[in-house]
Amino acid sequence: MNKWVWFIWLGILCFPFFLNGQGISLDLLNDTIWNTDPGKLISIPFRITNKNKVSARVMPYVEMPEDWKEVSISKKILLLPESEQIALLSFTVPRNCIAGMHTIRYTLNNENGEKYVREVYLDVNRVSNLLLSLADSDSYVRAGSAVNSRFLLTNKSNYALEVELESSGSVIGQNAFVLRPDSSRIILVKTITSVELLKSEQKGIMLTARVKNGDNLSVTQFHRALVIPTSEPKVDKYQRFDVKASLTHLTRILGDDLQTGFQGELFGFGNMDTKGKHTLEFRLRGPDRFQFSVLGQHDEYYLKYTNPSVQVILGDHNYALTPLTENSRYGKGSRIDVTGKYIESGIYYNQPRFSPGLSDVFGANLNVKFDPEKKLGINFLNKSLKNDPEPASILSLSTGLQFFENTHLYAEFSRGWKGKNAGNGCHVAFDTRNDRFYLSTYVIFADKNFPGYYTNTTTLTANASYRVYKSLSFFGSAWKDDKNTTRDTLYGISPYRIDYRAGIGVNIGEEGQLRFLTAYTLSEDRAEVSMFHYRKNYFRLEYNQLFNKIYYFHLNGDYGKTKNLLNLEPESEEANGYRIQANFAYTPYKKFRAGTFVAYERDVKYSMELESGWYYGLDLTSWLGKGTMFNFRFQNNYALEEYYRNRSLMDLRVTQKIGKNHEITVLGQYAILQQSTEKTDLSIGISYSVDLGIPIRKTVKPGQNVSGRLLNEGVETIAGVTLLLNGYKTETDLNGNFEFKNVPPGSYMLAMDIRSVKFGDIANVRLPLKLTIEPGTDSFVTFGLTRACYVKGKLKFKQESANEQVHPVSSIPEPVKTPQIGGIIIEAKMGNEIIRLLSDNFGIFEFAYLRPGLWDIKIYENGLSRDFELQQSAFQFDLKPGDEIEFDVEIKAKRRSIRYIEPPVMQSISMHK
Repeated sequence: MNKWVWFIWLGILCFPFFLNGQGISLDLLNDTIWNTDPGKLISIPFRITNKNKVSARVMPYVEMPEDWKEVSISKKILLLPESEQIALLSFTVPRNCIAGMHTIRYTLNNENGEKYVREVYLDVNRVSNLLLSLADSDSYVRAGSAVNSRFLLTNKSNYALEVELESSGSVIGQNAFVLRPDSSRIILVKTITSVELLKSEQKGIMLTARVKNGDNLSVTQFHRALVIPTSEPKVDKYQRFDVKASLTHLTRILGDDLQTGFQGELFGFGNMDTKGKHTLEFRLRGPDRFQFSVLGQHDEYYLKYTNPSVQVILGDHNYALTPLTENSRYGKGSRIDVTGKYIESGIYYNQPRFSPGLSDVFGANLNVKFDPEKKLGINFLNKSLKNDPEPASILSLSTGLQFFENTHLYAEFSRGWKGKNAGNGCHVAFDTRNDRFYLSTYVIFADKNFPGYYTNTTTLTANASYRVYKSLSFFGSAWKDDKNTTRDTLYGISPYRIDYRAGIGVNIGEEGQLRFLTAYTLSEDRAEVSMFHYRKNYFRLEYNQLFNKIYYFHLNGDYGKTKNLLNLEPESEEANGYRIQANFAYTPYKKFRAGTFVAYERDVKYSMELESGWYYGLDLTSWLGKGTMFNFRFQNNYALEEYYRNRSLMDLRVTQKIGKNHEITVLGQYAILQQSTEKTDLSIGISYSVDLGIPIRKTVKPGQNVSGRLLNEGVETIAGVTLLLNGYKTETDLNGNFEFKNVPPGSYMLAMDIRSVKFGDIANVRLPLKLTIEPGTDSFVTFGLTRACYVKGKLKFKQESANEQVHPVSSIPEPVKTPQIGGIIIEAKMGNEIIRLLSDNFGIFEFAYLRPGLWDIKIYENGLSRDFELQQSAFQFDLKPGDEIEFDVEIKAKRRSIRYIEPPVMQSISMHK
């Protein structure tokens, strides 16, 4: 009996196992290892097989790394007997997910407590991003002190970076370290300055961060700080007359011809008295080497004396009367001009050197001044011609007027006689401007019998622009060259040109500009046998951009129709032509600059068939060490229109100063000669020069007085404030008056010792203040002392309350974490004055010394994790003296749009055949 009972119970217990058959299996449809980028949505399919002969219910459960978000909705899955179903697991990989291998565990739990598990491995790719920003720095320091600069280095990559720092001439605490992903580090850079500095200078601080384990990634930041001398400049006890003597040896290679020669020069310029009222200038240069070499100059001998009332010129010089009668004429002669309170007069005689048709010229003028901006003049000119017994005489009336503060008019009307012929000429120039509009124009007209500088010609120039908005403006210009002018023949004559343009300009940021214009150009060779003559209608697009005051980029492109007018056949057709040019300049610091350009042109300007040509060049200038300057310039070719002048293909200049007064220069130039398209000249020169500085008299007073007054604008006292003028030091008296005595002429920086004023007092102007001391002129400076303004802020994390939560089928916040609020860059800006600092570990920042005015406060998000953002990043405060402002800056978790995915329709597939 008991045996049958045991058999029955055993059958009951084993019955479910017989029903289940072989159980449930969980498998992946694809590979076990997946590859993805951060921020992506991933969907992974699983195959669930019910091998039992009865239905079953399972509940999926997912285990993922922290901050990963499941998008699919998990709910119980009904498994039919002996069937297969597909389950889809969808989730997002966070944007800041660390690179490397991550594990996803997918588990099915049935009603009997059994578990079925599969693991998926996700390999998250690397994303490299490193940011370097200037956090704060000394805007100026005294010579001998260190410039302290703090930079913020932020790793926005999703893996740890091995960083190496480099800063030439500066000291860095730790120059190699590992920076964790989504973290920042403050870099302190100390730059030592020379205590022997005699003049104010800008000290460059450059920091470069290089990544050793990440795709050659590097970032650089550059900053300049003003360094002010602390010692008084050395004062020469003598007043000296500056004289420079030089001797140059020239070598010229022209084909197979080798020529050598010397040229010497003695040049002097300086004041003859201590007050700087009497100035003497002279030059003695010879022999003539202008035709000998492209590096040579023509001989020149002249003496020039100037005082406030009289100017006298003797010798070789450019002599001129008015633009209409005699604009410029070089030659031997003499001139005297006398200036009084109401009368200006002058007279000169000239024997032109480079005008073959002229024998001599005599000119005189008389101007009556009604005020400094209004005058009326009469001018007379007489010139004799070499091959014509009849001289030419010209009489003209001129006036200069100012109608408003920025509106000027110049007009000249003239009549000239030569024998029985008489002619007229006129010249009108006008310019006006305001905040939005600018117009400048001049017109010259001379009829065919006018014997002046211009004959039988009309020339005009006009430029206009109108700014519609801060970043939008319209512009236009017109240019028509003169004809039949009696120019000097020392240099070639440029082509006759007519040019009209009109366009629109758009400013891009503070340092960029985009311009579009339409233009018409006519260009004609003035030579007896013309080498080119064309007209062109075209469009031009230009883009200019300056980056960080260091990099300059220019790009322009022309496209239009060109007609070559050398072919006079009426069936001559216009042709489409274009030109593209790019210029790039790099000036990382004041002792080095580099520039390059490249251009490509395809046009019919110089031939009847389309011709193509490349133009490119390079210009390098560097100051190598103390007193050494190097310049190299190269250009492969020039446009045909420039053949009237010498064109340098390669130019080299190296200058070395030896001591204080001596200098040696090595010169080399390979050029195409003027009036030629193929004839080249190679010239080499070496020059030695010495500054003599001839003492005239011993000076009793070596410099000027700089005085001023410090105004009281609401402070307790203005007495005893220490002011610094480079190496000079003084204090204010009870009324705020101060004075620096015997300051030599030059540029200086006026600063205030903050330790000498009461706590909370500040100058009402930005210090240090640049002053230029002119010889013979005392200076007076006025500024005020007022109460500083105090602005304090705090970064606060705003966590969403329950009623701010949104439905899961819309935008949801990232999992809540606490942001890092220390080391965030805060910027205060008013005009061109910028102050930066970093928030402390509690998110607090303080601007303790701000001048009254309208300040913009900006918070940079560089130091924030990518999971957070600012509720508001910019604030503006109109601060009054003594104001104290406190405000909060809210940080919130970033929201991203995640839509939950309903489970797909799971089709049961029977396993029976």
